[in-house]
Amino acid sequence: MFSYLLKSGVSYTILSFLQPALAFLLLPLITQYYSKESYGIYVLLLVFSAFFTLISGLSISHAMNNFHFNYISDLKTSKDFLKSIFQYATLFNIGIFLVGGVLIVTFYSNPLLTNTTIFLAILCGLSEVYSNSSLVYYKNLKKIRIASICSLISILTNLVFSLLVILNKFNLSFLFLAKFATNVLILILVYFIEKLWQANTQFKLIKTGLAYSIKLIPWLVFAWFLYYIDRFIIEDKIDIETLGTFGIVITISGAIQIFYTGATGAIQPLFMDAFLKKEKKKEIEFLSWFVHLAGVGFLGLISLIGLIEVVLGEQYLDIGKNIFLASFAFFFTIPHYVVTVELIAQKRPQLVGFFNSFSGIAYLVIIFFDKSLTLSDVIFYFLFSKIIGSILILTIFGIIRKESSLVFMILQNLILYVVLFVAALMLSEYLQYQWAYSIVGITGIVLIMLIKVKHVWRFINAN
Repeated sequence: MFSYLLKSGVSYTILSFLQPALAFLLLPLITQYYSKESYGIYVLLLVFSAFFTLISGLSISHAMNNFHFNYISDLKTSKDFLKSIFQYATLFNIGIFLVGGVLIVTFYSNPLLTNTTIFLAILCGLSEVYSNSSLVYYKNLKKIRIASICSLISILTNLVFSLLVILNKFNLSFLFLAKFATNVLILILVYFIEKLWQANTQFKLIKTGLAYSIKLIPWLVFAWFLYYIDRFIIEDKIDIETLGTFGIVITISGAIQIFYTGATGAIQPLFMDAFLKKEKKKEIEFLSWFVHLAGVGFLGLISLIGLIEVVLGEQYLDIGKNIFLASFAFFFTIPHYVVTVELIAQKRPQLVGFFNSFSGIAYLVIIFFDKSLTLSDVIFYFLFSKIIGSILILTIFGIIRKESSLVFMILQNLILYVVLFVAALMLSEYLQYQWAYSIVGITGIVLIMLIKVKHVWRFINAN
């Protein structure tokens, strides 16, 4: 088991790192070739793209995360399920593309966004169902090599297309077209690898998947609202240039999530196995890895803030302070992430959206009513809401689900990272903040490695 965890964990984490690494690679080029206003427009379009990713095929790709496990032992039915999702999603999305696009260009008025750019963003979002379903399919089957190859092809293809757009100084909205082409390529590739033309489309499989995914839609849309609506508030209350800077801060700081989302492909099948066998100790052991991976991601990122500022260019000097606060905010979403994994396994997806609403609503209300809103204010409110939200999530989860062992595990592992965060803030009062963050980040990584040596060794022996 540990051999699989090590191999798959490294593969998925590296590949998950490459996607944000692609964003890091493109950001310096974008800051050199495009204005803050151009990137701000792109950030607004990302909001539309993300929304249509959620409702693509009525979110049926989410059924792959859970109900696909029912068909893993039967390879033919497993392929039928994947083909059924592809064909149903394609037909459904054609209608959504036409209806949704017309509604947005009719009722949303913004002179900075053209109809063409909006439709490109929608097209990109809808096509994500192909790549998302394919990767989950291979991860569930533990086909590490094929999943890795598909991911690598997707990343490299998207990189090439994106570079063509940026180096030729095309409108940034063409990046959505590049991603759409990549998703279609993955669809074609999977069709040939799995010979899906030999599989059968079965409505009963679609019906089973929809019965699960449709229940998720209200909560997914609500979560989208909580996470993305701040872009419209920032653009309206401040300006589009500040929105562009905010988008860069969130893109960079949010990259720490790769350290635990990358491990999902490796850990989730093992966690589901432990969950179904009611092996609580193993569940907690697996979930604790998410906390540590997120912590290392946070410390690694703040260690590089000085270098990141240099790469971005002069117009983004002093952006590091905001990246530091935002990265810790993303780190503090780990309690929500761990609780979500547990609740999805329990088939209680409604509670996921319910927990997520606490911090999101508070954050949006504060920035909406702040009459003198600045970028620094937005980032501080973002951090504060995530901390309060995580505390509430753990408290309510522990009471309602009576999962005290899981809650104590999360809190125990969070303490060290909170201490390091405070230490970085205090040290930045005496040193340049870039050096202060780097010193604390590197020291923290070394300290965690020393503390967790015994923990890792016990985990190897146990699995």
